[in-house]
Amino acid sequence: MAQKILLVDDEPAILKILGNVFSDEGYSIAATSTGEAGIEKAKEFNPDLVILDVMLPGMNGFEVCRVLKEDDKTKHIAILMLTGISILAEHKKKALDLGADDYMTKPFDMEDLINRAKVLLGRQEKNEKDN
Repeated sequence: MAQKILLVDDEPAILKILGNVFSDEGYSIAATSTGEAGIEKAKEFNPDLVILDVMLPGMNGFEVCRVLKEDDKTKHIAILMLTGISILAEHKKKALDLGADDYMTKPFDMEDLINRAKVLLGRQEKNEKDN
């Protein structure tokens, strides 16, 4: 069965591009554009990885990350946070402190994003086999 990736970003172009790229890589994809919807989709879709934008309408990505990592049903999901915010060090520390597994800034290099996602998905697969 294909590993699953949930995309949470309020930019439709990013959702489309990432959806196409990761589908072409063989992953099953779900996407949504708000933090609240991202939490609900994570609970029903049970992804292996969430690629999560920081700046979202309503609940921001930091809050979504915190909620997912505090919930027993979703705390195992790897989270890669994306942001267009340039205050990298402060936000990266906050994201990692909240339980994010990786952090990238926009604009991002697509190959780098794919490689980082594959590393996180590889860890998820190993953890599932070990448990």
